[in-house]
Amino acid sequence: MRRYGFVRPPTEGVSDKTRARRALTPAQADKVLRAWDGDTAPERRNRALISLLALTGIRRAEAASLRWQDIDFENGIIHIAHGKGDKQGDVPVASDYALEALHAWRALLPSGRDYVFCPVERGGHLGKDKPITGTDIYRIVKATEALTGIEFKPHDLRRTLITEALATGTPIQTVQAIAGHSRGETTLQYAQAVDARKARKELKLRYG
Repeated sequence: MRRYGFVRPPTEGVSDKTRARRALTPAQADKVLRAWDGDTAPERRNRALISLLALTGIRRAEAASLRWQDIDFENGIIHIAHGKGDKQGDVPVASDYALEALHAWRALLPSGRDYVFCPVERGGHLGKDKPITGTDIYRIVKATEALTGIEFKPHDLRRTLITEALATGTPIQTVQAIAGHSRGETTLQYAQAVDARKARKELKLRYG
């Protein structure tokens, strides 16, 4: 069966590990994005985190270590200082929804904070100005699962953005630049570098 221009592979003989890799549908992605709709500190932080993962495709470790100085709100771009393989790069934010969520979260923080996602203690009290861990992000995703009834892993949000971008006709070289892939299929190997500002204009999603 075809869906969004892709062929769904048969499940017979496919390992559980392979089946676990999935991309959310646009409807599921929208539900996940809006799971944390309150104004408490945990809700604002979690909404900002989930929307950033879903609308930039950055990895869990990249989100955990993100600093406010790495966010260009005016142009809608995230700078990744230490990506996979310790590579640097700029990533476009696909929707203003994530930027608005980040603004709402930042409004609760004392001025001068360095790290974007800090711990939130019991009772909703802000923790120290230090980054949350990859385990913390995994727990937030599990809590989002409980709210929405949609099973997914942090990396599935990255897979969702890449799949959706390709399905809606975003140029392959733009998707490669967004994903930060240095190697891939033959067509990707010939892709030219794309400026993050241009990538944001070309990126098309059906959610967010």
